[in-house]
Amino acid sequence: MKNIKARPFMPGDQIPITQEMLDGAAPKKCECGCDLFIPAIRVYTISPFAPGNPVGKELTAQQPVLVCMECKKVL
Repeated sequence: MKNIKARPFMPGDQIPITQEMLDGAAPKKCECGCDLFIPAIRVYTISPFAPGNPVGKELTAQQPVLVCMECKKVL
């Protein structure tokens, strides 16, 4: 593994995941022991007065999350 240089990733970049990488990985489990998750979207309302709000109006933002199929807890 000499002469391998990692390039910095920027927010939003797609990171290539290979089957070889997954073969050596352990499945992520919820606290309840379940290892199956459902994709969901968490929705936020951002105040017009929030620091960093560039438009000064109420904004709606989304964040993808994973929800445990068994206990419904967000991962």
